[in-house]
Amino acid sequence: MERAVEMTARTVEQAISQALEELAVSEDFALIEVLDEGETGGLLGFGRRPARVRVTVDEDRLPATHKPVKKTESVAPARPGEEEDEEWKVTSGERGFASAENAALDYIEAILSGVGIHGRIESYLGEEESLHIEITGSDCGVAIGRHGETLDAIQYLSNIVANRFVDEH
Repeated sequence: MERAVEMTARTVEQAISQALEELAVSEDFALIEVLDEGETGGLLGFGRRPARVRVTVDEDRLPATHKPVKKTESVAPARPGEEEDEEWKVTSGERGFASAENAALDYIEAILSGVGIHGRIESYLGEEESLHIEITGSDCGVAIGRHGETLDAIQYLSNIVANRFVDEH
């Protein structure tokens, strides 16, 4: 399935960046057509014409990390006492900040399940009561992302979620 956006802006570069932002893809995965380079205009900018581009993305050719996730139904994680037919098995060590730990584990589990990464999540309290979470599985490399950007984002967001349940940071 293809998605296309036509964008106008003062320059070709601005139009391309706005279109890529709207489609939420990088330039590597887009077909860019310059429809009109525009004109800077004459005296005082009279006669100026904006640049116009068309950016097309073939969603079938995008890697799994760039495809938009459409969630139609929510899946409740397995709770203690329920049968364990989930693809994730969550185990935890010492319980210091139990509610923060559970919130972070649930959040990470939801993110990874949503993008199709399956494995095992383990947590333990480290030095200075810091929570450590380890994720193991066959396709966890996708969670690291390009230059570790995805992993940094997951760490940052799960830290925010966990800190909502702790008085002292």
